[in-house]
Amino acid sequence: MKKKLITLGAVASISLFLFSCGTGGEDETVSSTSSKVAFYLTDKPKMDVDEVDITINKVEFLHTGRGNECVLFEYDPTAGEPNPLKDVNLLELQDSYLFVNETECEKAPYNRLRVDFDREVTVKKDGQLYTCVVEGFDRGKGKQPNRPHCVGESCYVELNGAVNVAANVENVGVDFDIKNSKIIIDNTGNCSIMFKLSPLHIDKEKFKAKRFKTRGFITDLDTENQEFTLHHGKREFTVNYSQVQQDNIDQILTFAENNYFDRRVVVDVKCFDFEKETRTCDAEEIKLILRAVQVENLDDINKTFQITLTDGQTITIDYSNADVDDDLENGDYVKVEINSATYNELDGTYIYNAKKIKVIEMDDEEMNENHMNDNNNDMDNDTDNDSDDNGMNNDQNNDTDNDSDNNGMNQNP
Repeated sequence: MKKKLITLGAVASISLFLFSCGTGGEDETVSSTSSKVAFYLTDKPKMDVDEVDITINKVEFLHTGRGNECVLFEYDPTAGEPNPLKDVNLLELQDSYLFVNETECEKAPYNRLRVDFDREVTVKKDGQLYTCVVEGFDRGKGKQPNRPHCVGESCYVELNGAVNVAANVENVGVDFDIKNSKIIIDNTGNCSIMFKLSPLHIDKEKFKAKRFKTRGFITDLDTENQEFTLHHGKREFTVNYSQVQQDNIDQILTFAENNYFDRRVVVDVKCFDFEKETRTCDAEEIKLILRAVQVENLDDINKTFQITLTDGQTITIDYSNADVDDDLENGDYVKVEINSATYNELDGTYIYNAKKIKVIEMDDEEMNENHMNDNNNDMDNDTDNDSDDNGMNNDQNNDTDNDSDNNGMNQNP
C-alpha cells in the first residue's frame, strides 16, 4: 500500500455501545443467572476528513478484583472467518448503528469495559491516505485516565465504570476523543497520536433516532415480493427492499444468494425502519461487499477488472465511478463495495458497478482464510435469545485508571 504519514487535526469520535435485548420469541429463554447483551458500533465523526478506518479485535466486560469476565465480541483468526470489524470506516456509521454481536453475560458486577484494537489508524483526507500510530496518553502526576496501552501492533483500553448486568440495560459507549488529541510528527516523518478515551452514555431516544444496520449472508430471496432473509451468525432478519432504488438490485441479491457459501460475499443493509421484536427491516440501502478478492484481467482504459469466486465463476467489476484508494494492479487483493449492476446485451451477462475499492494487504493467516469455502459466519455466541432482564449502571465521572476494586466507582457489593 502506498501510504504517507501526516499530521491531522480533529479526526473522529467513535462510540461502542450496548443495547438491551427484548423478548424475540417463545423459543428465547434466558438463564436466571445470565442476561443477553447486544453489541453495536456507531460513530459521530468530524467532517474534515473523508474516511477513518479502525480495526477492533475484542470487546469485553471485566471486573479486575473479582475476576468476572464476559466477552461481547472477539475476532478469532483460527475460525476461518474475516474480522467483521477490520478497517471499519467510521464515517459510514455517523447516522446508523451496526449490529455486530449478541452474547449472554453472567448477571454480575463489572468495573471495566475493555476494547482491543489495532495500533495503526488509517485516515483519508483530500483524496490522500495517511497512517498514524496510536501512543499511550499520559496526564502526569500519576493520574491516568481511560487511556490506551499499546504493545507492538496492538492497543487496548480499559474504561472505568460500574457495569452491572442485572436488569434494564441501557446504552453505554466509548468515546475515542481524537478531537482533543495530540498528533505529533517528529523530524523523521513518523506520526503518533495520543488521545484520551472516556465512557459515553447514550440516551435511548438518541439511539433510536439512528438507522439500524447489519450485514451477513442471504437466503430465501423473493424478487416478486422483494424480500429476503439475512443471516448474521445465528440471528435472522427479514428484509424488505421494495424502497431500494438501485439498478438491478434483484440481480445483485441473486448473486449474493447463489454465493452463500463463499465467505467473501457479504450483504450490508441499512434500514430506514426496523422492528426489533420481529427483526424486520425496511431497507433504504443495500451494498454487496466482496472481501479479499483478487484483481484479474485489469483494463486501465475501460476501468474494469475481473474476479474469480471459489466455485470458479468469473465476474466483471466496473470501477469507472468508484472511489479507489490506491492504484490497482493485477494480483492485488481488494475489498469491493457494489451498489448496482448493468446488463451487457452483447454477451447476456451483468457488469457489477463498484462504489468503493480498497486495496488490502494479506498476511499468511488471511490468505488461508481466503481460500476456505464453507460458510460458518457465527459472529454470535451459540445461544440466540433475548432478555429485558439486563442492567447497567455507568459512572462516567471517574477519571482514574487503577486496577483495584476501590477506584471510586459505584459498584454493587
